[in-house]
Amino acid sequence: MRITIITLSYNAEKTIERTILSVLRQKEENVEYIIIDGGSEDKTLEIISKYRDRIDIIISEKDRGRADAYNKGINLATGELIGIVAADDQLIDHALEKLKRNYDGHSDVISGNIIEYNAERYLRRRSDQNLNNLSIRTSLMHPATFIRKEAYLKYGKYSLQYVCAQDRELLLRFHKRGATFQIVDTDISLFRCGGISTENPCKYAYPEDARISMEYGTSVFKAKSYLYRAVLQYQVFSIIKKLLKVTGLKHYFNRKMINRGYYLPADQIDKLNVL
Repeated sequence: MRITIITLSYNAEKTIERTILSVLRQKEENVEYIIIDGGSEDKTLEIISKYRDRIDIIISEKDRGRADAYNKGINLATGELIGIVAADDQLIDHALEKLKRNYDGHSDVISGNIIEYNAERYLRRRSDQNLNNLSIRTSLMHPATFIRKEAYLKYGKYSLQYVCAQDRELLLRFHKRGATFQIVDTDISLFRCGGISTENPCKYAYPEDARISMEYGTSVFKAKSYLYRAVLQYQVFSIIKKLLKVTGLKHYFNRKMINRGYYLPADQIDKLNVL
């Protein structure tokens, strides 16, 4: 089975090298690697060029946003399964080996776990086995999701209508149109917070989620209720985070969360061999 990994980049000189190395350490004959750069103006392209002989395709040109870049890579991909690893993220060591071992060989979509990192703590987020939850929220971890190329050809690629929720719209569209999904409890990707979807989700991510929910049949009341709850929760967590920092209790809180099993302890992170 041939797998294609697509990395999107734009002015990512601080993180792109770790991303590339996380893929190349797993690259073999049946792994294709494509980088789609949006016309970076920093040292991103200089870093990418260091590994040019091990990267199958490199494109650097202006695009119409993240979805457009996704679609460029998908059009070029020759793999049966396609995964996307953003320039801020990493493919966890041995992830492709585990993916091949666990994949049932026929599902349109296979989705696993991400390890989320926000510069203070590591948190495992699992894709939800209940696909109906896609109707109201982002219940599958897109950075840990691989999709068959033939499924993209059958159900469509990423919509350019959204700034940051195009991944949820695509997965919900696939589900509504009868695509098959396989959910695995396997760590696939290290996801670093700080992009447009996590830096200020109240501006784009949450409103776009509500819009998508309503477009695919969720009632206005239910979609708006979830939107307001998400915004309120985000604001409350932001206040708590500031209070913990001001009072000097942040490290105590993090230790408590580790002890209760919410955050990952250092020994588990070490086993992931994060770069």
